[in-house]
Amino acid sequence: MRENRSLKILLVEDNDDHAHLIMGIIEATAADHTIFRVSNGEEALTYLDSATDSETQWPDVVMLDMKMPFLNGIETLAEIRGRKQQSDVPVVIVSTSDSANEIQSAFQCGANGYVVKPLQYDDLKIKIRDFIHYWSEVSETPGFRVQ
Repeated sequence: MRENRSLKILLVEDNDDHAHLIMGIIEATAADHTIFRVSNGEEALTYLDSATDSETQWPDVVMLDMKMPFLNGIETLAEIRGRKQQSDVPVVIVSTSDSANEIQSAFQCGANGYVVKPLQYDDLKIKIRDFIHYWSEVSETPGFRVQ
């Protein structure tokens, strides 16, 4: 098994309580992960636009909430996939919804995964830790590339 690498994570979450829970769980893992948090899809697109020229700011993975104001998760994902410079960044939908239609829509729009946020904190902690394990130890990511 390879060594646990530090991740740069863009967390797109409009609910402050959910964001603080997720960030706290991530920060409690062994590696030194960097979390960039924005509150909606428009802010995510602005962040990615500004990070396109910055290796230190470019995320290894985006955790994207489904239900947000302005642009929802599917609309934001479609925008990301439609932009040449951003189209290959891994995006995982993280939502309280387990709707089969929403899950199917997410994958049809190019999601790299879909995580249902459980209601119980201990269950959420397990899912987020497994998410971090997968993206830091198991999966390779495209990473930053000069545009």
